[in-house]
Amino acid sequence: NMNGMYTIFTIGLLLILATPIYSLRGVQQSKTPMSSLAHSFEPVLSNEEKYLNVAELLDACWDFSSVLYKIGHTTLARDFDNNIRKAEALYNSAPSNQRQSLSSLLRLERESGI
Repeated sequence: NMNGMYTIFTIGLLLILATPIYSLRGVQQSKTPMSSLAHSFEPVLSNEEKYLNVAELLDACWDFSSVLYKIGHTTLARDFDNNIRKAEALYNSAPSNQRQSLSSLLRLERESGI
């Protein structure tokens, strides 16, 4: 059931994103596909911890997609890939002063009517 998969995916993604980044620092890397995700999302929060770094977030999302493929969720991974590509297109088309943080990028998206 696709709705069930989307629900599970959404919950998993929210759990990953809701985990405070500082709590992931120093986590030992093990050999499971999911273990690398903590390290992938670690640099997403800026050094000043004031905003989410979009470039790092996109990289971490690609890592997440890779894990989805590895654990056999191909359909979900393809859908996620399409969403990442859309976000990257917006990121790449945005002026540099409007693409550093997620909030400024979302504001640009809303203002441009995308």
